[in-house]
Amino acid sequence: MSQPVTNATNALETVDKQILELKTERTRLRLQEMHDKYSAKASIYSLMGLLAILPSYKGMPAWLTLSYHMRGVWWNGLPDDLPRELTTLEKQTLPAVLEKLMNKLQDPEDAAIWFFDDCIGEIQVKYQSAKRRVWVKEKVEVNNTYTFHLHPASSTGEPDGHTLYYVANGTFICPTITYKNESLAKDFKYPSKSTDLIFNTLLYEVALKLRNRFLHQWCSVPHKKGMKLKTIAKQLFDHNPAKEHPSPQEAQTLCDVLITQLDNYVEEQRIRKKNAPTLRRKHMQVKAYHEADAKETYSKTREEIFEPVVREERRLARMYEKCQAQLEKIERMKEQKEKTHAKTVLSLQNAQHARSSTLLLGVCKSLNTLYMTTKNIKLAENPFINISYLTFGITECLKTAPKNT
Repeated sequence: MSQPVTNATNALETVDKQILELKTERTRLRLQEMHDKYSAKASIYSLMGLLAILPSYKGMPAWLTLSYHMRGVWWNGLPDDLPRELTTLEKQTLPAVLEKLMNKLQDPEDAAIWFFDDCIGEIQVKYQSAKRRVWVKEKVEVNNTYTFHLHPASSTGEPDGHTLYYVANGTFICPTITYKNESLAKDFKYPSKSTDLIFNTLLYEVALKLRNRFLHQWCSVPHKKGMKLKTIAKQLFDHNPAKEHPSPQEAQTLCDVLITQLDNYVEEQRIRKKNAPTLRRKHMQVKAYHEADAKETYSKTREEIFEPVVREERRLARMYEKCQAQLEKIERMKEQKEKTHAKTVLSLQNAQHARSSTLLLGVCKSLNTLYMTTKNIKLAENPFINISYLTFGITECLKTAPKNT
């Protein structure tokens, strides 16, 4: 890289650094001015004191923004002591207007706006979790009732100014919570630590107090049927006690901001209504595209659908092979057993023949003696057909013939 290019790059980096320092210094001075204006209530929270330690709503987790909690408080109903009931139009419009207004209040780039700063007062938060734990340094249980106070350095930009002091049973607890200059803050979408959960509840209580105080002020304006919301916004501070009045400039600024937000809401609704058919068609197109894409991506092919059938066929083939093998085994066993049986029969016959051969010699000898000693024997006659005394003699020979020779 040539020397002129390098010098130009270094000069540009120096200018960017100086611009960043000027923005930081301007923000610090603005917060200092805000805090000095409301320093009389340093022992308790004021809205300006709270905004001095809150980060910009841009790029931060939703639970760290007042607009998020302002949207949530409407789910819990309205105060019971309002001077009059809200109309249907007011119930539809005011939540959106207040949500936008909270973003404007929490944006450091916008000028400071008075918005019932003194109504916050002292806020107590009762925190209860499933686990029973103790703050190590202060020896106080985490499940406790906390009263919030602002650290005196909160508006000066010092490191300690980013720290909140919780007061529990007279003991100061200083958890290390930093809500500014933390690069990882936007990665935490939901509060997880006990300190974050406690602070999350605080912001909800602040949003609830601001909403209720605004509704009381809004409903204190005499209302007629068909009265426009912008008319009520213009007369917002014309019908309340003098002690609750802000300065004329602060009141006029807030009324102008409310009128602007009402106009913006009406314009947004007009554009939304105008674009509704197009958005519906676009939504239908996107939905149809995603459904078709999902079916193309995740739908099963014919091979995948028939995979269970193929698996069962393979299982049946394995069973058939096993059956064939078993039949062959049975045939082999039959052949082996036939051979074994033939050997057994042959062995028996040989044994019987051997036994007969040993008996024949003794019988022949006895019969020879019988025929030699008996007279008048007719050899042509069968002694077992023509029964005679010879028959008994032969039988006796057979019975008494020696078994062993």
